[in-house]
Amino acid sequence: MPPGEKGPLTVKDYLKTPDGPPWYQLIDGRLLSEPSPTSDHQSVSRQLVVALGTYLERRPIGILYFAPLDVYLDETNVFQPDIMVIMNASRELITRRGILGAPDFAVEILSPSNQRIDRVPKRATYARAGVRELWLADPATRSIERFLLAQDPAKPVQIWRQNDTIGSELFPGLAVSINKVFG
Repeated sequence: MPPGEKGPLTVKDYLKTPDGPPWYQLIDGRLLSEPSPTSDHQSVSRQLVVALGTYLERRPIGILYFAPLDVYLDETNVFQPDIMVIMNASRELITRRGILGAPDFAVEILSPSNQRIDRVPKRATYARAGVRELWLADPATRSIERFLLAQDPAKPVQIWRQNDTIGSELFPGLAVSINKVFG
């Protein structure tokens, strides 16, 4: 960003950043760089992408994407969810540059460097923007918190832990062992 830039940054400012790496997100008008993911992060991401991808191949009700891909939520928020699904009814959001609006479903995989940001400002922004369901996957606790953001963006409706099976009304019939997710 230009030196001495005043006020919150916007999508216009974000578009001036170089194509990564490093990757950036615009969160509440602040430009934040993303560190490289850890091996635990990548393992959880891979397991969820394979499970959701396999499901969506059998039941093509939406399109799966994973980071890095920009999601333009509003003028001061451009996120790169670790995993997201755009349901078929929302396909008009998909552009060559990224997703112009809220995905129906998003997963953020927590790490020590991003946990506070994913839990507070990003979750609140996802809720305001209209994301229907958010999962916060935590490799440290081997758990996933499931939020239905229109119901209560501050409180998970479920927390899956060891030996639980993951599922969602968005994906009827999806059943994934959390033990497999966290290997």
